Amino acid sequence: MAREVVELRVHGVSGAGAEQVLDRPNVRQVAGDRSGGFYRPRPGYPDTTGA
Repeated sequence: MAREVVELRVHGVSGAGAEQVLDRPNVRQVAGDRSGGFYRPRPGYPDTTGA
């Protein structure tokens, strides 16, 4: 049986941006505003930064 994994990361405490926290160089905001947003990787870009 396959298990689905959900990961939730919260940023902003240390001033890190969504790109740093998600370890993705190309993200887009899909909900929220500048104070609190929900970000996803942009389609067509690699999954990780390779770091």
